[in-house]
Amino acid sequence: MTLLPALRGSGVDRADALRVAGRTLSSEALQGCANAVADRIRGARAVAVEAAPSIEAMVGMVQALQAGVPLVPVSGARILVSGDAPLAPAVNERIRLLTSHSLIQGYGTTETLIAVTGRADARGTPGTAGIALPACRPACSVGTVGRCPPTASPSAN
Repeated sequence: MTLLPALRGSGVDRADALRVAGRTLSSEALQGCANAVADRIRGARAVAVEAAPSIEAMVGMVQALQAGVPLVPVSGARILVSGDAPLAPAVNERIRLLTSHSLIQGYGTTETLIAVTGRADARGTPGTAGIALPACRPACSVGTVGRCPPTASPSAN
């Protein structure tokens, strides 16, 4: 993800002010998108922005800054959820040191499912995708996955 100098007050419209995964936005387009969203959220107490590297995430960050709204008030957060592949233990530790919160990590179709099923008091192991829910047994089908994680066993199917 690249945010080029066009947003640092030069006033010059650049065709490539923001470049993410082959997509670009000019500084004029980025400012227009950000201003439109900023107008809608101005006065909000907090704004959560998805942190995946995307044009939409950058627009979200710029608009929150323009509206004077904190991006994510982590100090007031009760639970932090990571809903993709497990984060590296070093990343998890850095987040813990910066925020005083440990992440609830899970792998599911959405972060919402993880937030609903995860336990705030459960301390997972960094680098894993959480623990199985009661009455659930994690399994890997032989041939589907090259290697089963140590907490799962190959199924007979």
